[in-house]
Amino acid sequence: MIKESKPIIGILPTFNLTNEENDPYLDTARFVTMYSERITEAGGIPIGILNENVEEYFSICDGYLWCGGEKINSSFNTCILDALKNGKPFLGICMGAQALSTYLTMLEEQEKENTKTLEEIYQENKKEKPYIKTLEEGNFHNHYVTKEKESIEQAMHKVFLKENSLIASIYGKREISVVSLHKMAIARTSSAVFVSGISEDSVVEAIEYTKNHAALLGIMWHPEVIGDTKPFLWLVSLCKK
Repeated sequence: MIKESKPIIGILPTFNLTNEENDPYLDTARFVTMYSERITEAGGIPIGILNENVEEYFSICDGYLWCGGEKINSSFNTCILDALKNGKPFLGICMGAQALSTYLTMLEEQEKENTKTLEEIYQENKKEKPYIKTLEEGNFHNHYVTKEKESIEQAMHKVFLKENSLIASIYGKREISVVSLHKMAIARTSSAVFVSGISEDSVVEAIEYTKNHAALLGIMWHPEVIGDTKPFLWLVSLCKK
């Protein structure tokens, strides 16, 4: 009997932002263990993408997980492109969702102005038409925010999922309770992106792109901190198919 191989999920790290001296000894790539634990629980094999030569990982990875963090590293946009071109599932969480939205919007804008690079498009738009924005009310949602395990339930809030959306099918209902920790939010999206989840204070919480056999999902909440395996089960099970 042939044993079924487990899907390999490439996890994108958060890089150190405090290395102002540009000292190579201070450069770090950080992985939060909870993400890899959820992938393992879902039946996948998590691997860390440890450098910015991302293309070297394409032949290894069956899908991708872009985690939360402090700053979008544009080197990882090629993972989104690989997912688009080769039908690999992609899950973006918090900053990963913002990165997914930003990249897909820039691609759409590049189609209209095909003489410009993505970097040129980003620089032209980041002030007048930003892709992500700072939230009001102290830069957080209008609800309690904490990373402390003992009080995490106080940070739970509702998200309303759109009918016939991918994310609603993953959870099997139209209303869920989640924990969001983000200071920044998605400001605008590509016309090809479906905004499928909205919080009680009208912040975009879920986006998805499912055209041309693609399966790209971005969620702004943190399922890993409350042991919610549903998004990770979706990612791994789709890789198996």
